[in-house]
Amino acid sequence: MRPLRWLALLGGFCLSACESTVGIELAVADTDGVESVRVKVESVQLIDADGGLHDLDADDVARDLRDSVDGSVAVLIAAAEIDDGTYTGLRLQFGEGPHTLQMSDGRVFELLRDSNVEYADLTLDIEEDESSEVVATLDLRFSLVADDDSGTYRLVPVLRAVDVVRGASISGALPTTAVSDTVCRQGRDVGVGVAVYLYDDAAGAPADYRRGRSGPLASAPARPVEGAWGYAFDWLEPGSYALAWTCDADRDHPEQDDAMNFVSGSTVVVTVEAGAAVVLDMPEF
Repeated sequence: MRPLRWLALLGGFCLSACESTVGIELAVADTDGVESVRVKVESVQLIDADGGLHDLDADDVARDLRDSVDGSVAVLIAAAEIDDGTYTGLRLQFGEGPHTLQMSDGRVFELLRDSNVEYADLTLDIEEDESSEVVATLDLRFSLVADDDSGTYRLVPVLRAVDVVRGASISGALPTTAVSDTVCRQGRDVGVGVAVYLYDDAAGAPADYRRGRSGPLASAPARPVEGAWGYAFDWLEPGSYALAWTCDADRDHPEQDDAMNFVSGSTVVVTVEAGAAVVLDMPEF
């Protein structure tokens, strides 16, 4: 009797311990003129294919989002139990503040949170008794909204999210001579305002970001790389994209038409497969 009882107990243990889990990490696409963005992420919400909402507790510790730029990630959830199934969206929920924004010139603002946060599209299939991992990327350039009348800023998260087994990347060089040219600098330091924008390949002519309309899916600032300039988009869904670069990205207000100029003839189209790392250099003027 004892062996049978032991087997029954073991079976019960497996039923309770063998669970599907998901981990959530956060990456951040940087922007110009910002020193730090300190927030608390209280939870991550996933929505499934049937519209069900799944609220997963995050660590809720104060963090500087800019610690997760340029390829770094922060672990929000190491491993949370979750139901098997297909998940189609992800968003972040922020805890009690204070949340603060510090600019590169030393000015500090209270960062107000927007309660109407959209879900990032997600393709995630959770299999029984398996562990999955998702990376969500927050785009600071499109997420920080200045209110010129009140002198405040709001954080309205613009996210993309991908299952790590699907995640792809696009990176490459920007033309050094063009980035350093006075036409691009417009009296600023070299590299300020220079960024590559990524679009669905059917989006048409490149345009600035404006909330509520079709536009760029992501941005990547110019970064110095061994005496030259480069850019990188990490953690992308596989698919076909169009890329174009601009010297005016520091003028992009997420809720306005900014009449930004994109480098003429700089639009290129590329297709990336799951897990692929594509190198694509951007053209000159």
